[in-house]
Amino acid sequence: MRFTVFVGIDQAGAANKSGKPKPLPAAIVTPAGRQLLLSVSSLKGLTKESIDSFVENENLELTRSGELAIIVDCVLGLPEEVFPKGDTLFDLFHQANVYKHEGRAHGREVAYEFFKQFLDGREENDHPRRQCEHLAKANSVFALRPYQKNVGCGTFRIWKELGSKNKWFHLWPTERLSLVFPTIFEGYPSLIWKKIFGMKSRKPKELIEAAEKKLGIEIAVSESTRTLIEKNPNYADAAALALGAYYLQECDDLTSTSDIPDKAKEGWIVGLKP
Repeated sequence: MRFTVFVGIDQAGAANKSGKPKPLPAAIVTPAGRQLLLSVSSLKGLTKESIDSFVENENLELTRSGELAIIVDCVLGLPEEVFPKGDTLFDLFHQANVYKHEGRAHGREVAYEFFKQFLDGREENDHPRRQCEHLAKANSVFALRPYQKNVGCGTFRIWKELGSKNKWFHLWPTERLSLVFPTIFEGYPSLIWKKIFGMKSRKPKELIEAAEKKLGIEIAVSESTRTLIEKNPNYADAAALALGAYYLQECDDLTSTSDIPDKAKEGWIVGLKP
């Protein structure tokens, strides 16, 4: 399975004053001869329509939808011990789509209440974690605080959008991939920055240079895109996810599941080695 277009999406779960989720920072990477083309934009949401529009606006043509890889900064699974029996992850997406708390459909508290229902009476400070979260030292969707590291809000927003219509995607690594649908991967920006680009902390101004050095290829980027990446860490994370996915494919590691423990429902963070 080879992809020709890579879209990275940073999570942005906070609601605006009207109660609607903010736009999603996104980046798109595609090989073009001896260069990689990199551009950024904001998406209304993670929907087929938004993704198709993003690709079309970049004047890209996909022979098949399955040539598209989407790497999202969110959690795509639950710990096996609390995953509802008989449900699939898409079932949970649909539950998120129709879920409201005190009349609200988005926001940190709404997300917290949604995920809390899966704890089934556990103490609120007893947060089960997936195996990949332990290995990557990643945060849990069940943890409300610290707010600046909360992943539940953005994850809930993504689940809600992915459960809104008929399924139009494959989920890695839990599903068989094909050229019929794009594939969505769970990305963890901190892992990409550190393990792939060798940066101990996120340094947006150094990302493109570090990526060119690691990938061994020139990255063609407009001045406006470069400025946005350097000044906005959310767009930098989105770009890192897309560039990191391209690198993993070149190493034949993007879709490989040979080293992943058999935890199908839990999912896995792309690029993480057990």
